[in-house]
Amino acid sequence: MIIDGITNLMGELSLYHKAHGRLSNSELQEAHLKYALPWLDDVQGVFDILSSNAFSQVGIWVIKESKISLDHGRAFLSATKTLHLIEHAYWLEDLPDTYLLLRRVLESTLQYLFFSMIREKAQSAGIDTNEENIGKLFDYYDFDDSYNNDTSRMHYWATNTPLDEQQKRQRRQSISISNYMKALKEEYPLLKECISHFLPSTEEQLLERMNDYVHGNSIDVHFSQTNVKERIEEDTVLTTILIVTYITLIKPTLLRSDDYMSCMEANLIPEEESVYWIAPIFSDFFSSYVDPKFPGLRGFLHEHNEAGMEIAEI
Repeated sequence: MIIDGITNLMGELSLYHKAHGRLSNSELQEAHLKYALPWLDDVQGVFDILSSNAFSQVGIWVIKESKISLDHGRAFLSATKTLHLIEHAYWLEDLPDTYLLLRRVLESTLQYLFFSMIREKAQSAGIDTNEENIGKLFDYYDFDDSYNNDTSRMHYWATNTPLDEQQKRQRRQSISISNYMKALKEEYPLLKECISHFLPSTEEQLLERMNDYVHGNSIDVHFSQTNVKERIEEDTVLTTILIVTYITLIKPTLLRSDDYMSCMEANLIPEEESVYWIAPIFSDFFSSYVDPKFPGLRGFLHEHNEAGMEIAEI
């Protein structure tokens, strides 16, 4: 019966998507209401703007397959695609795969911020982050070839250095979400203060659920009488809140409204202070999700983001 129900649901969704362009307005409205997930639309909107803003900013150096490339916000663009998979997992009530997908979104964001941090540290030391100096960039962050610590192992991962079997096992312990978080918190003390004050249990619980054994965790889900759809909604929103918090205290200009840049590109004089405006989707997200769940967090982010972005509600 469960399999039949899932099959019927996926069949309906497939037909809905195929017929989307041929439905009447009333039928289209009815279909949207039936399958609408406002919370997921809001999360999708957040990552759409992050992707757009990241593309418009200076790229972050990333090394993959021994080749140097630029990440112009692909982490966030990929996240927008991953959210579509989370939507399918929601309708299938597939919690373990949801956590695999959420983990990838969080990990990609943290990688982006980690490399952004390295780039800024190198620039502050007068190192031009072009292809010739990419080695100096990593050297400045105190990478070494010992493979005896987390930082060195992350360096091996970043440069795609071949590893023996023992090193591969060690790498799996070092290249982790928790180590990215640790590195970022050490570099940004206000981030550490913010998480420990507003989101300590939230971060811990999410990391616990996004562990290396999420498929095995399905047994716990089966016996815990968890409302899977409610859990997926709750943890997708919480993960997004955590990501927005990290971004606001590390790279707050990713939240910027396009009003300022649109005026500059059109050779118009932008409104005074518009450089500090955040995109409306972020204002709505803070009002709808952050303020009810974490009173005071929005004010902290408003006071302590280094770009002076207007996070607080006007």
